[in-house]
Amino acid sequence: MGINLVTYYNSTVTPQDDALIYENALPASGMIYGGNVTIKNANTLHITAGHGALCGRKFTIEEADIPVILTSSGTLNGRLYIHMDLSDTGSPISLEVERAASLTPVIQQSNVNINDGIYEINLAAFQISTSTVSNLAYVAPFIKYEFAKEVIIAPVEKTSTASTNYAVGKHLIYNDILYRVTTAISSGGQINPGVNVVVSETIQNQIETNAGNISTANTNIMNLSNNKANQTVIAPRQANATAATTYYAGDQFILNNVLYTATKTINSGTAINSGNSTASATIVSQISNLANVREYILLADQAILHTCGKTAVIDFSVAARSLTAGENTLGTLAAGYRPSRTYRSSMCTSGQNNVFAYILPNGNYGLYAVQATSCIAYGQLFYYMES
Repeated sequence: MGINLVTYYNSTVTPQDDALIYENALPASGMIYGGNVTIKNANTLHITAGHGALCGRKFTIEEADIPVILTSSGTLNGRLYIHMDLSDTGSPISLEVERAASLTPVIQQSNVNINDGIYEINLAAFQISTSTVSNLAYVAPFIKYEFAKEVIIAPVEKTSTASTNYAVGKHLIYNDILYRVTTAISSGGQINPGVNVVVSETIQNQIETNAGNISTANTNIMNLSNNKANQTVIAPRQANATAATTYYAGDQFILNNVLYTATKTINSGTAINSGNSTASATIVSQISNLANVREYILLADQAILHTCGKTAVIDFSVAARSLTAGENTLGTLAAGYRPSRTYRSSMCTSGQNNVFAYILPNGNYGLYAVQATSCIAYGQLFYYMES
């Protein structure tokens, strides 16, 4: 027959058979692990144990000292390299040292595994003088898998006529070749290799740029997440340095995109300055105060009337009243009644919006003052009897 199956039951697989597979499976030739080269003394190099592969041919290196012949005068360049010659059945691979004014390039023949050819890689480069080896540089290539850097999603064009618009830098596939657009192409325009597209041999730079952008975005999101509690505030914005409303000590407002806290009462129409306010580095205390108030106050813009049972109302149109900071209980609902919602928030002629009507789940009702004040409060609270 003109064809043979190499890998099957009881077959013989040769090193050449393996090498041809590994050569195409591995991304390159070089070291896999170890094989580091250092200067041990004036005329000796040291190499550590290691593993590698050349054209799919696996090799190992034993730890060893490698002598270097010094010059009789002047300096020379030197290199330590791996030499593989598959035609040499006795010693197909060896570590070699070259000394020369101008070093020869490595030999890397094609189709090595088919033609029993020669393949070399450099491990180290250095300088040699009459007394020492110096300026060593470790230059060994390493085999690394970087599949993630070689993946791109690009539209496939069946003909040379673009099926969509392409901006500069975008990629497309035409005739099974990946191209990068160098001149914008409109839908219906012609794809001309060498004119408006070029063969894209690598997309590594694009992937690494995107990866960097994603990493930066993730960092920014994490920073926002970690700091969100200290970066959120609801505060009035001042158009200028004249108070648009009255601010009491502890109130916060925004002026020129800076969050300020009033250090004393700032009456509406008066100037905002360093004597009555300070830049606020944190709003944690304000959030804490709002959280405490929220437990006690039921606010709404209109009444929600319950259809089951009897609805009643408390009217807070009262004369001047001195209120302490916090709850000012005025009474308790009769047994069987439950709180509903406010028809209108209680207001105050002094310190407006700092006094609220409330009904607690235990039936207590009254006025809640953010701070002590004397005011005329008005408003209504609804409550109902369950049927």
